[in-house]
Amino acid sequence: MNKKPEHMEKMLAYSIGVLTGEGVRDAIFGEPIKARARVPVTERIPDQPQLRQGKKWKLYSGLFILLKQKVDLPLKNRRQIFRAVLPVFTGLIQHPVRTPV
Repeated sequence: MNKKPEHMEKMLAYSIGVLTGEGVRDAIFGEPIKARARVPVTERIPDQPQLRQGKKWKLYSGLFILLKQKVDLPLKNRRQIFRAVLPVFTGLIQHPVRTPV
């Protein structure tokens, strides 16, 4: 638990970067699965049943792709990624914490 505001802000920025970066990685290195192709579950991208892990998907983390690689996604794809990330992030932030009070 971060008690200092500076540490909490850094942790929030890191979590946003990781979530967004994973979406970017899926969009860039995910290969569409052809109809009737049998793909093992281990090669499918989580939460993207129509995509398969490409050759470079396992080489890079999402945060690395977001920060270091110069990726230019169309606005439509960026909006899809942000729409998918926002509910996950708000769920982390607004998660109810049980207290004995």
